Amino acid sequence: MRTLGSSPQTSCCASSGKRASCQLWTATTPSTHALEGKLQDTREPATADDIATVAAAWDAFAARVSSLVRADGRHMQIPMEDYEELANAIREHLEHLRLSEMIEKWRYERTEQTFERMAEQGRSLAVRLQKAPLVLELNHNDVRLDPERFSPLWAAFVHAVRNAIDHGLETPAERQQAGKAEAARITLSSRLDGMAVIIEIADNGRGIDWARVRDMARAAGLPHGSSAELEAVLFTDGVSTKDEITEVSGRGVGLGALRQICQLLDGSIAIHSDLGRGTRLTIRVPISAQLGPPPPPNPSLSGRDVDIGVACRCE
Repeated sequence: MRTLGSSPQTSCCASSGKRASCQLWTATTPSTHALEGKLQDTREPATADDIATVAAAWDAFAARVSSLVRADGRHMQIPMEDYEELANAIREHLEHLRLSEMIEKWRYERTEQTFERMAEQGRSLAVRLQKAPLVLELNHNDVRLDPERFSPLWAAFVHAVRNAIDHGLETPAERQQAGKAEAARITLSSRLDGMAVIIEIADNGRGIDWARVRDMARAAGLPHGSSAELEAVLFTDGVSTKDEITEVSGRGVGLGALRQICQLLDGSIAIHSDLGRGTRLTIRVPISAQLGPPPPPNPSLSGRDVDIGVACRCE
């Protein structure tokens, strides 16, 4: 847990008293100025994508400010369970390296906290889109991640949550007609796998209609001969399975933005889906930055260097 000051600009400038710290605040101004200009020109309310863009800039800013607060070393809030874990380790005479690792992880943010924020947003969106009731299952497995490294990923991951609700889930009436439980389910999970973290979102909704994706790819002039090429279409900017553009989705930019962030972090993203049963999106990202350049793209995907899995059944 961490606490920021009363106002973003005051917190930033007061945390170090240096001009460089105040300049962090200006990192959010291009997005806010662009939105302000758009609202003045169109006289229309901000869309969900507009808000998400500003939110992503704010998340990156907040992560950088948090790193300054952590570096100050004077204030840190420690959950009681972490304190008790360390106290027990000391009583058991664990080696110093292990104790150091336990203390170091206090600087990181639990995925549980991020999932809880997204779950709250997801429930509200489900109500707006008449997809409620919605059950959200959170499996964080006590994973903690560097907030500065992963804040861009979380900002883009919001698109996956929105897509799952808007594209993937049926209405209660549609679910009953299909013989499903009235309440839909979305599962957010994280787990460590060696030096990487695996983050997943899975739903038990309608799944992906691959025949329709093939028709979309053909119309857009995109490769569509193989399963991998069809799945790569879903990450192509400007391609959407929605018939109409709404404030939530339909512009075909959400998953493309998420893929781009994964690539910047030397990670991969995969989609597994079964029509009528649901979809699972899996992200795998190294916990820390790798040394050296990332691996070259797979030429078989015509420049779409995405690690895409084959379709499978989502329970």
